[in-house]
Amino acid sequence: MNIKYKIVIGALTLSPFVTGCYNKYIVEDKVDNMVVFKGLNDKDTVLRIMKFEDVADGMEYYKRIEIGDTLLMHKSVSNSVLSKNYTDAHTNIIKINGKRLYDLQAEEKTNIDIMKRDSILNKIAIDRKMKMK
Repeated sequence: MNIKYKIVIGALTLSPFVTGCYNKYIVEDKVDNMVVFKGLNDKDTVLRIMKFEDVADGMEYYKRIEIGDTLLMHKSVSNSVLSKNYTDAHTNIIKINGKRLYDLQAEEKTNIDIMKRDSILNKIAIDRKMKMK
């Protein structure tokens, strides 16, 4: 059997086990370092609360989560109605709206850099107009 086919068959065989470890949730509310969320499927309507602490980048996640966001989290979160943002110093959240934390941080840095650039360009344009008068 060709090695490519072995890789494809192996990936197809393992995919249910890998994807089965996570659940998707939607954020319903956010207040006082806590997020209220529920499952995306119709059968999972239980509201859950996650308390965020400054462990495992907890507050970094909290700052970026907004009401209506989708969260991909470890399946173990679904066992508890009240949980923390971490388990053994690892975050329970995998992705926010399909993006990992470092992707969100990189986007934020790029947006800040663009705002700084635009501010400088605006100042230069104003200075040029003042000199022309």
